[in-house]
Amino acid sequence: MSNSDPISSAELYARAKAIQPKIQAWRWEIHRHPELSFTEHRTAGLVNAELISLGVQTETEVAKTGVVARIQGGDGPTVGLRADMDALPIEEERLRVRQHPARYYARLRPRHPHGYAPGRGHAPERAGR
Repeated sequence: MSNSDPISSAELYARAKAIQPKIQAWRWEIHRHPELSFTEHRTAGLVNAELISLGVQTETEVAKTGVVARIQGGDGPTVGLRADMDALPIEEERLRVRQHPARYYARLRPRHPHGYAPGRGHAPERAGR
């Protein structure tokens, strides 16, 4: 299969499923060491190292701690992707993070005053379980 041949959704799913454990390990590693804005040196290093291992050209220290990857393709349209790497300073009573108990990552969902997490499908009547 050449780089320009389309792949089926089943093939795309199979490829994604095959690398899911690796992506999950990256996520866990980044979340074990949360870094606030403009201090994400460790996270930027992890991202940069992985991109380089894939043969992707990178530029580091963009806007202090950013990483830019350049993936060259054919004559088609150009696509730009952006992702945040910084954590938010969040205090959470129920948080059980051993290394950084007062800071957590940006994906932490706030708890409703009655104990259920909005957006997660938890019904208020089930709060308190």
